[in-house]
Amino acid sequence: TQHSLYVTNLVKEPFAPGKAPGAPAIRKWAPVLIDELKMIRPKRILALGAAPAKALAGDYGYTDLTEDHGTFFWNAELEAWVVPTFHFAAGMRAPQYQAFIGRDLNRWLELPDPDRSSGGYVLLDSAADLELPLGATIALDIETRGLEYRNDIISIGIVNLDDLNDAAQLLMEPSKEDIQELGRQLTINRCTVVGHNLQFDLRFLIHHSGWKWPRFTPHDTMIMAHLAGEEKLSLKHLTTYHTNRPGSRMGGTVEDPLYLAEDVKSTGELFDHYYPMTNAYIYQHLRKLVPVMASVNLRGVYVD
Repeated sequence: TQHSLYVTNLVKEPFAPGKAPGAPAIRKWAPVLIDELKMIRPKRILALGAAPAKALAGDYGYTDLTEDHGTFFWNAELEAWVVPTFHFAAGMRAPQYQAFIGRDLNRWLELPDPDRSSGGYVLLDSAADLELPLGATIALDIETRGLEYRNDIISIGIVNLDDLNDAAQLLMEPSKEDIQELGRQLTINRCTVVGHNLQFDLRFLIHHSGWKWPRFTPHDTMIMAHLAGEEKLSLKHLTTYHTNRPGSRMGGTVEDPLYLAEDVKSTGELFDHYYPMTNAYIYQHLRKLVPVMASVNLRGVYVD
């Protein structure tokens, strides 16, 4: 397929070589870039470097390149997909970025447009409506309004890993009873739970269930990634580097159900990617520590 390519700059005035443009210059030229792109009407934009990434995706959930490189952002003003990545010059200065840039470029060119419809998830009225097949392997993720376990849980998402094409099941603003019922169903259906940095999620689930959350040994894709030698362990980075999923930012902010649906499906695909690690001797021991560390974070430990 033939593509037309248009190359432009964010800042349209000289600045010191090797230096990032200052904030005043970015504020001055960002509106000009938007007007320019409205005339060009691109279908996709590759944002090279942090400054253009923030200018084009900052209003749509972009945080930084380490987290969001390779992610698809829908810029509603331009009606175009924006994919941030590291500037080519960064790849020259830091060769470890070259693989990330190459992967992001491949994604920008070849992945299909993400589906932003609600077809990827189903909203449940309560945990009693959950469908959990007996013996299923379930990916689980939550979104929260902060990093402290007392902060509210915005949503809980699960997906059956036997078929990742199934819609993710989401509980929005779950009650204590919903969380308790979810734990009960995971137990009676003998489900295997997979998460990414799951001890973080478990702290919230234990606390908000009133300490009525079941104790089980889960799988954790962050531990798998660590043992596989990955230097960066965030879910978003690993998703864009190892899967063809568009990234949860394409769904907007954490308040959007599509954001969680993408995160929980990404966890499932990463589990498939790292599955050979499940047989590793050290992994079998480390995964047992996940619920222990969640309890330690909540209760503390006694020191004699």
